[in-house]
Amino acid sequence: ILQYLCKKSNLFYTELLHIVILPDGNGRTGKLLVNLELMKAGYLPTDIKFEDRISYYNVIMGLMNTMQSIIWA
Repeated sequence: ILQYLCKKSNLFYTELLHIVILPDGNGRTGKLLVNLELMKAGYLPTDIKFEDRISYYNVIMGLMNTMQSIIWA
């Protein structure tokens, strides 16, 4: 269940980054919404530490690239 929820949350987040037009707020908004989904499912919210942000961004970019490959395949 947790793995499914993580995949679902990540997919939601990457889709949100593509459609939200707020240039400065979409990352924070997305993280809040992902945490809301995690908490609704009974899990603790995520906390990406500042020193881990580059790894976090790399994962998000990889997901976005994967989604683009699937969409345009």
